Amino acid sequence: MEIRPLPGFTPLRDLIVDTDAMFEQIRRFKPYLLHDDYSPDSNQNHTVSGQQQSHDSAQDPLAKAASQVAQSKAADTKPLSEYRQTPEELSRYELLSTCIACGLCQGACPIYAGGEAFAGPAAMIAAARFINDSRDSHRQERLEAIDQVDGIQACQSIRACTRPCPRGIDVGEEMWKLVEAVKE
Repeated sequence: MEIRPLPGFTPLRDLIVDTDAMFEQIRRFKPYLLHDDYSPDSNQNHTVSGQQQSHDSAQDPLAKAASQVAQSKAADTKPLSEYRQTPEELSRYELLSTCIACGLCQGACPIYAGGEAFAGPAAMIAAARFINDSRDSHRQERLEAIDQVDGIQACQSIRACTRPCPRGIDVGEEMWKLVEAVKE
């Protein structure tokens, strides 16, 4: 048995590798729900750098400006409400949402591990999770974002990314589905 750092990542120390590049690629595809009818509550408190910040704070001019923008937008948008889904809609992305971004698929991918320009399977799975979510209203924008030379176009469908997934995600199949979705 051979124990070594994960291929495709820069070793930092012993078996510890630098995953910053992988997480930067994941962030590139906005791994969060985007919906056009969301309007932030102007009185909502947010945590910034571990401190509670209020949008109403008269002491913070940036927070005051953000509050005014949120209030003006609130008049133009629908109120935040629940997003209902059928079991079929949920099943399209439920398994993808279990991805823990461990990077094993990245290390197994000969394209990514070989140093070629490729965002990698982990980033593609993060994008696919929201592309397949019926609550997300930016599907086309997301498909355009992954349809790049270093995006889904770089995948050569070797499917080496599937076997090491600890969550049982068929990464290769999901990548193929993304290729098909981009072609539509």
